[in-house]
Amino acid sequence: MESTASVQMGFLFSKPALFGFWRTCRTAVLSGVFAIGAQSPGWTAGSWEPRHDLPVPTSGLHASTLDGKIYAVGGQNWNDPSLPAATGALWIYDPVEDRWSAGASMPTGRIFLDTVVVDGLLYVIGGATQGVEHAPGLAVVEAYDPKTDTWTRKADMPTPRADLTVSAAGGKIFAIGGTRNVGVDALTIVEEYDPTTDTWSRKADMPTPRLHLASGVVKDRIYVFGGSPEWPVPLSTTEAYDPVTDTWTTAANMPTERTGLWAATLDGKIYVMGGIEWDSEALAKVEAYDPVTDAWAAMPDMPTPRTLFTAAAVGNEIYAIGGATSDFNSLASVEALRPD
Repeated sequence: MESTASVQMGFLFSKPALFGFWRTCRTAVLSGVFAIGAQSPGWTAGSWEPRHDLPVPTSGLHASTLDGKIYAVGGQNWNDPSLPAATGALWIYDPVEDRWSAGASMPTGRIFLDTVVVDGLLYVIGGATQGVEHAPGLAVVEAYDPKTDTWTRKADMPTPRADLTVSAAGGKIFAIGGTRNVGVDALTIVEEYDPTTDTWSRKADMPTPRLHLASGVVKDRIYVFGGSPEWPVPLSTTEAYDPVTDTWTTAANMPTERTGLWAATLDGKIYVMGGIEWDSEALAKVEAYDPVTDAWAAMPDMPTPRTLFTAAAVGNEIYAIGGATSDFNSLASVEALRPD
């Protein structure tokens, strides 16, 4: 049965709301460098603090950490009705300077993609060219080299898909779940990419089909959280994948059912953030998972509830970046947490 929320979601994806910017972009353009500002003077343990906004409000983007900087790529600005398709923009955040700068644009603009770093390269995998329900997923894989500011096309993923999650373990990349068509008919498919040979292979399916899920890695074990069998039905499911044995096991469920969430790993714990529950309201909730004890702990809420965003950890801080509000306005907001 199609819920009212899913109908609303499809409409909002199909016709981005004419709301203008949800918040005024505080950025200034100075010699190609954006959002320049001083670092916050101090931190309180376990608290969130604002950081400089993305140069452009963006939903459905993804970010990874490489050499102490955050690389955020793709997504779509639903606040601007003149933009019918996803962007290939690459934004690079320096946490020391608290500033964003532009890198070379990705050849394939896309939303609901995923990224991962292996051996100094940023790999961008899957996604869709438009943030609309039923948009076909992509098989495209492109790699960015920050030393040369260039992109290289890699072997396509065997299963074209969006709304997936990607993690790296043991030098290999694992593309997990997602969907062939945005928002519907979640997949269990797991495919492994070997960067040294530029080849893909099929692995054991994930037990629970889901899209708009999140994942994190601790000691080369991949933990997969939440998501939906079909947007926007939320799950609390947690499952763990061992690449060595190619097997899945169950783990303690998240306290909060959610989809459109994100996760970041820091000091052996995985922090699961945001998303939406059954009422389709964007969440501010943050919960930390400890794989050693298979237990969850509540963390301070994000100041800005958000879904379909991205998160990354740098040093001892976690950053929540962009995303969307409950009515699917795109966000430029960036907030950082130092857990302890």
